[in-house]
Amino acid sequence: MKRKQRIWSIIGIFLLCIILGFGGFILYKLAPAHWNSEQVEFILPIAEDDLQYVYQINGWGIKLGGGFHNGIDFDVNKSVEIIAWCDLRINSIHIFYNDVNGRWQTNVLCSYNWKYRFDVAFENWAFNETAAQLQKNALNVKPGQIISQGESFGTLLAFINVTHLHFGLEESGESVCPFNYMTSLAQSQFTTLYSLYGNEGEDICSV
Repeated sequence: MKRKQRIWSIIGIFLLCIILGFGGFILYKLAPAHWNSEQVEFILPIAEDDLQYVYQINGWGIKLGGGFHNGIDFDVNKSVEIIAWCDLRINSIHIFYNDVNGRWQTNVLCSYNWKYRFDVAFENWAFNETAAQLQKNALNVKPGQIISQGESFGTLLAFINVTHLHFGLEESGESVCPFNYMTSLAQSQFTTLYSLYGNEGEDICSV
């Protein structure tokens, strides 16, 4: 009887180690860059030298033509460098066909901490999966990686003379206007850009 108990104890400990190890691996993959819930503050995602190529910006919220836009769009007219806007854990990268606009895109999910998560879409008129794979390969990040603010995130490719970065932010699972979480310098830079290239009659954040 004691021998059987020892065997079952060993088996139990072995299974527990497997479960804890697997759970730790999953937690590592899902864990954000910071293990807290403090408010995020971030810089613009486009490298400062490349801001000159912005030609249109769409704000967050309810649009004049109807519908809700769950991010801020940066339209640029050439390939530009994307930088890490804050410390980030890369959670996933995937390419898929967008039925709405009829093209492929590359989406990156990443997190700052347990409260704030970003959904960034590289939408660059990729009309086939091969082009979408080129965009994915142009990124310098991989799932599970932690990247620090200011480091190169990769390149937003322009296959024609226009390309597009959709920049979305969630707070506790709810979409929020990214502008409200930018640093004061980033807000100043963005306000200047929006005055030149924003949609006329629409606010940066509209609810």
